[in-house]
Amino acid sequence: MDEKDLCNTLSSVLIRKIKVTHIDSGFKITLPFSDSSGESIEIYAEVDNGEIILDDFGHTAGLLFQLGQHGYETVGNQFTRNVIGVYDAIMDYDRGVVCKSVSLQEPEKIIDFIQLLTTIRTALPEMKYRKRVRRVGRRLATVISREIKQLKLPLYVQRQTEIEGKNEIWMADFKYSVKLNGYSTEVIILTTDLKWGEPREKVAHALTLAVDVLGVKMARELRIIYELSDNSNGSSAKRAALMIEDYQSKIGYKAYNYGQVEVKAALTTQINQELSPYLFKKE
Repeated sequence: MDEKDLCNTLSSVLIRKIKVTHIDSGFKITLPFSDSSGESIEIYAEVDNGEIILDDFGHTAGLLFQLGQHGYETVGNQFTRNVIGVYDAIMDYDRGVVCKSVSLQEPEKIIDFIQLLTTIRTALPEMKYRKRVRRVGRRLATVISREIKQLKLPLYVQRQTEIEGKNEIWMADFKYSVKLNGYSTEVIILTTDLKWGEPREKVAHALTLAVDVLGVKMARELRIIYELSDNSNGSSAKRAALMIEDYQSKIGYKAYNYGQVEVKAALTTQINQELSPYLFKKE
């Protein structure tokens, strides 16, 4: 085997290992590389006006939240910003994603974005921090926002917004008002990403929020969305998902497993039907 044969072999192996799935108006690219937790590194790609628009599905923001390093002056955040700058990418704080535009004439720069994400996803969790605070990440919220287009309506859907509970002020991923069963109802959506951090801590947070938010005397519907596929191996994530499902009838929220195709489709249809009328309203 000479040098050319070896390069051809490596290229064919990489091509076989890369998985491309069509979603929304672009593609999900699953790379043959894993982060420090064993999760595959994924990239969203979309071609627009002669450019390839890349982003990280919100994984970086989710990791920063998990590690308690989302504050601007934290060590992890500073490290992340520095690495993003080195690879000429940007952090879109409104959407919670790391993104980069690549010209169709320079597709090799996609490698830079892959190196950027691999560096952050492998190095960030191994850094030394004074304190680690695990919180609900924004990865799942970013995915849902991309796949359910109506949730992008700026005048009618509030994102990353404060919710007043009976005793505390909480943060939810989405909030909007619609008529349900003839009554004006405040719909609150909270995503609980069981793929990041400690699932039981996230469930405890979600259930505490649910009790407090639903304790306010007003028409509210709280929807807790998590993601657990049939192929998920983590026993702690499965137990956490069972808790979310079991407590919904006792507390009064509604649980949705976004990892199940039927549930995802039904939820998408429901939200689209609720918000579609606003598409035709004059601002």
